[in-house]
Amino acid sequence: MKRYLLTLPLFVWGLILPVQLFAQPGNPDPSIGPFGCENAPLVCNIFDLTGYTGATSSSGSSTVCPFGSPGSSCQGLTCENNIWFSFTANLPTMEIEINPTSCSGGGPNGQGLTGAIYQVTDCTNLNGFTEVAPCFSSGFPEPFTLEATGLTVGEIYVVMLDGIAGSICEFEINVLTPVSPTPPPIIPPSIVGPGTV
Repeated sequence: MKRYLLTLPLFVWGLILPVQLFAQPGNPDPSIGPFGCENAPLVCNIFDLTGYTGATSSSGSSTVCPFGSPGSSCQGLTCENNIWFSFTANLPTMEIEINPTSCSGGGPNGQGLTGAIYQVTDCTNLNGFTEVAPCFSSGFPEPFTLEATGLTVGEIYVVMLDGIAGSICEFEINVLTPVSPTPPPIIPPSIVGPGTV
């Protein structure tokens, strides 16, 4: 019985034995403007937002201002230039710190940022917003924390930031919720199988 050694060019082996490459994508920019809520980008891992820097934009408010939603702690506030992110909850309680670093513009009500976290079922209707982190309004340059409670692990939630009275503010985000350690994979002690293929 003859045995043959199979020799193939390296690129053919790449077709037979697929190689998987992994890359760490950057976080998406927030959505802005009238359809900001509908287009809120999903951040794959909320902890990746730690150290994210961005700014509000004078692109106008979303079609519906969630500050007026039933039971909102933001009642009486207006939306002028909001921006949006969405994330999947991996814990029932999460804390996100927003640190304004520079603000310009604004009206007689001052400068700064307002933020809240919502569970959203319909971006086009005030009844589609349920506040899970009370609205917080901070005059520049005070950082503030959005504490979301009662989250359902695996559900998608939306973070909205808005410049007070039309302020354009730069900010940095830090996720304060401790990252739960990922257990190491279980590796079998040895691979068992035929020695000749």
